[in-house]
Amino acid sequence: MKTNNRKIGYASNIANNYIDNKQATYCLSTDLEPQIKFEDGQPTGEIIAYKAWFTQKGLPPFQVKFESEVALPAYMQ
Repeated sequence: MKTNNRKIGYASNIANNYIDNKQATYCLSTDLEPQIKFEDGQPTGEIIAYKAWFTQKGLPPFQVKFESEVALPAYMQ
């Protein structure tokens, strides 16, 4: 499946265009990756979100952004 690469933002409506809710989605991450806030091109050390990688049959791996820490399922679950 070809995806349109967008340069900004995360949105559930974009995800709904690509992810098939009837198929299994698999977690590729074992830990959350913190997203650090930047000001004037410099990291502030403040964590503003967390990211993890997932995949689904027919799709390339994709990142999901979480506003707070979540418990990830086991690898490939």
